[in-house]
Amino acid sequence: CMARPEAYNYTTDLFADAAIGWLRARTPGPPFFAYVSFTVPHAGGWDQAPHAAEEGQPVPRGLGYDPHGDWPAVERDHAASVTYLDGRVGDLLQTLAERGLERSTAVFFASDNGAHEEGGHRIGFFNSTGGLRGHKRA
Repeated sequence: CMARPEAYNYTTDLFADAAIGWLRARTPGPPFFAYVSFTVPHAGGWDQAPHAAEEGQPVPRGLGYDPHGDWPAVERDHAASVTYLDGRVGDLLQTLAERGLERSTAVFFASDNGAHEEGGHRIGFFNSTGGLRGHKRA
């Protein structure tokens, strides 16, 4: 996919769109369980694909973090990745509200992508560990 990134979709969008489509197509009825497993934030990314090695987060560029030119690119990408994910989770929550399900639905959000120092990311930049010791593969 790095040779032709324009031919591929961003999994965050694929997963969110599929879940939203399922919710909209679902007829009212019995309780349901939906498991939506996003893959971001994660090490590795697009950078200047396909001309540069993977670096940073796999996320569409920008999202308001370009003015932070004093931040390393990998940290701008990390912030953009989290912001983008937040927006797509918001889209899911909005769909629940549109369907009148927000007050009768339990939503749990968790991530297995703990703080790491891969791909140039530094855990101290955003205080990624939240004060906890260590990090992934420390």
